[in-house]
Amino acid sequence: MTASEITELLFVRDPPGRSDLAIVFGHHEQEISAQRARHGASLLLDGYTTRLLLTGGPTADDRRSEAEVMAAVARDRGVPAGAMLLETRSRTTVQNLALSVSLLARANLLDSLEALHLVSCPWHMRRVSHLAREAFGPTIRLLASPHDESCTAFTWATSPECHPRVLAEVRLVRALLGD
Repeated sequence: MTASEITELLFVRDPPGRSDLAIVFGHHEQEISAQRARHGASLLLDGYTTRLLLTGGPTADDRRSEAEVMAAVARDRGVPAGAMLLETRSRTTVQNLALSVSLLARANLLDSLEALHLVSCPWHMRRVSHLAREAFGPTIRLLASPHDESCTAFTWATSPECHPRVLAEVRLVRALLGD
């Protein structure tokens, strides 16, 4: 695949819009989780959503879960604790979504959702969007809302840090889509 084809495949973005909730996906690297949490916090503080669901389980380099790490970042940005839900057990993107759906159902929030922001890295958005559609079904509007801090559609191909991440994601997405 060419760099252009990879960019078209992976880098999905919707215009900002209103949502009932933003799901912020954790990452085992704390700085990547922090980038995602800062973007989720901005969506809430800018009035695009009213609640964050931070999802991600235990990390190797901290006693806190990815969700707890992201909650601390969001609090530092001014997000009140009452505006956050935490899912702290998941280890993969599939688990992030499955356990988030379960948490929302237990909190009696699932049936009232009309729109969700999906917050992750730009290169992760195709897979997140595809898996979220499977998890939430066709009736909830999903908004792909990647952060812009690193590994963007414009920078990944020339970045020694981003290039291998993006190529690994291509393999995952192609396997998911049956290519």
